[in-house]
Amino acid sequence: MEGVKAISRILLVILFLIGICFGAIYKVTISNPNSYDLTNYQVKIDLSSYGVSQYLKVCSDLSCSSTLNFCYEQSNGECNTNPTSVIWVKVPNIPANGRTDIYIFDGEATNYATTISNIFYYNAYGYYLTSDCSYACFPSFSFS
Repeated sequence: MEGVKAISRILLVILFLIGICFGAIYKVTISNPNSYDLTNYQVKIDLSSYGVSQYLKVCSDLSCSSTLNFCYEQSNGECNTNPTSVIWVKVPNIPANGRTDIYIFDGEATNYATTISNIFYYNAYGYYLTSDCSYACFPSFSFS
C-alpha cells in the first residue's frame, strides 16, 4: 500500500511540474469530413476564448516529440511570429473521414512560431492555402 501512495505522490509531482513548465496544454481534434486525406493542410485556430499567454508550442503528440509549424495571424491579415490569439497551424496529415489530434502548449519561454512561408504556399499571386482542397475542404476542430 505504501508503494502505491509513493507512486501516486510521484505522479502528482510530475503533473505539477508539467503544469509549471507548460502552463496549459490544449488538445485540439481536427476532423476531416472529406473522402480524401488532407496533406500539409493549414488550419486556423482562434484561441481568444482560452486566455492563452504570449508564447505557444504546437505538437503532433502529447510528448511533443514532433513540433508543428504555426504562425500568429495579425489584424492586417499577415501571419508571423508576433503573438496574437489566432494561429494558423500546418497539419501534416488529416486522414479521409477521420481525425487528427494536435496539442498546443501554452506558457512557453521561447517563441516557437515561424514565418508565413513555412505555413502557406506562394505563387506569382501571393500566399495561398494548400492546393489539396482549392479552398473547399473546411475541416472542423474541437478543444478538449
